[in-house]
Amino acid sequence: MAYPGGMQLGGGVTADNAAMYLGAGASHVIVTSWVFREGRLDRQRLAELVRPARGGPAAARRRRVG
Repeated sequence: MAYPGGMQLGGGVTADNAAMYLGAGASHVIVTSWVFREGRLDRQRLAELVRPARGGPAAARRRRVG
């Protein structure tokens, strides 16, 4: 087991489902291809992941922790 007692997920993480994984107990989510398009960082997609007001992963973590 690579990460005993933890959750690991690879691939398919987007702004639409990252909060679900964090809410289910993941301490982190890894996004790569979703935030990079044609080898360039897509700042709009990155902003979607970290925007708490839209219920993004940061909001899910706050709900879970406190």
